[in-house]
Amino acid sequence: MGNRRRVWSSFGGTWHRVRVRYPTFWPRYGRGIPTLLMRAGVALAAGGALVRWWRPAMTVLADVSPVARTVGSIGVVVGVLSLGYGLYVVVRVVIDAAAPATLTGQVLWV
Repeated sequence: MGNRRRVWSSFGGTWHRVRVRYPTFWPRYGRGIPTLLMRAGVALAAGGALVRWWRPAMTVLADVSPVARTVGSIGVVVGVLSLGYGLYVVVRVVIDAAAPATLTGQVLWV
């Protein structure tokens, strides 16, 4: 019962294993709400920290190395992307929880 990608089905009269495939590009499929919210929280915290404190830290180091200014810009961009990803995951969890889909068929996993 621990593997969500390989489950058993009796459809067709005999028991056999069924391979379940989730979309690989979006890592939210096949995950539970607590896992997704934890992932979103980590992304939001990391993104917020990068946006808030990365550039000031690199400004202090810019006196020592000219590369620090470029690294500071890259860090802020990564922070904004992380914030965007975290917000996206939270919104998708809320939408998916508020509007569950009803499917007809045999239950493979509960």
